[in-house]
Amino acid sequence: FEMDQEGCVRKVPHGERRQQPSVQIKTEFPDLALGATRPSGPPGESWTKYTDDGHLWWYYEGPLGRWWCAAEGELPEPFEDDD
Repeated sequence: FEMDQEGCVRKVPHGERRQQPSVQIKTEFPDLALGATRPSGPPGESWTKYTDDGHLWWYYEGPLGRWWCAAEGELPEPFEDDD
């Protein structure tokens, strides 16, 4: 398939196909450092539940580092101290 000058997609016949230049693929999680592994979300091992001013949140400290999450079912985010 290719997109023409008008923005329409068309199927390219086999004899007209040409090699496309390689494309840089964006990482799904740009907030993660290269090689970092995000833990599975809470609740679970190494997760602790906290409540601050009526707001529930989770903190992870374990073999994958330090992470936090605002609610079950959300992706954990890297935890950064305010220091």
